[in-house]
Amino acid sequence: MPDSSTSLTPAWNPSARTPGWEPAFDTVTPPSPTSLPIASTSRAAAVEEPAHHPLLKLPLVGVSLKANVTEADGKVKEQNISIVEHNGRPRLIRTVHSTSFFLSPDRVSAKHPNATRDNGLLVVIQGEHTGKYVRRIHHKYSDGRPSMILAVVTPVDGAADSRVGEQLELDVDFLCIAVEAKKQKDLNSSLRSQLRSEAQNL
Repeated sequence: MPDSSTSLTPAWNPSARTPGWEPAFDTVTPPSPTSLPIASTSRAAAVEEPAHHPLLKLPLVGVSLKANVTEADGKVKEQNISIVEHNGRPRLIRTVHSTSFFLSPDRVSAKHPNATRDNGLLVVIQGEHTGKYVRRIHHKYSDGRPSMILAVVTPVDGAADSRVGEQLELDVDFLCIAVEAKKQKDLNSSLRSQLRSEAQNL
């Protein structure tokens, strides 16, 4: 039995009104990041954002990403999670077999990319570009610390990402690895090749 000081209420049914806090962390199969919209800037400004956790931001509502989750036994595992809005506030959830659970924010931290080799879909989690999806073009070093040169993209379900035409340079702490299904990875293979070619000209 879990300690009563840290135990959480049971899981919720998706048809129920309020998800419950989960006591344990298992394998997650969250919704696709392209199936959920990103909150608009005006909507984000209308509700005060909690400042105590880097992922609890309204511009990130609808995003599915990879996170490091501390389980009840203290072990840290990489999990797929989603950010949803509940009662006007962002919440962290994971979904297992169509059943969703709230996650305690103090058990969740962002999975940052490796600046030199991660070429998958990323999402900006800090600063003015929060909520934008990006892909790595190249990286550079400043005072021995790498930053990433990125192409802003719009994920398209069932097709390759659409490039927005915007380019950013961000520290890895501003980024989190987004959930990307194998089908979408395959569809974006040509785009990744294109971005690698651009990197050679930088």
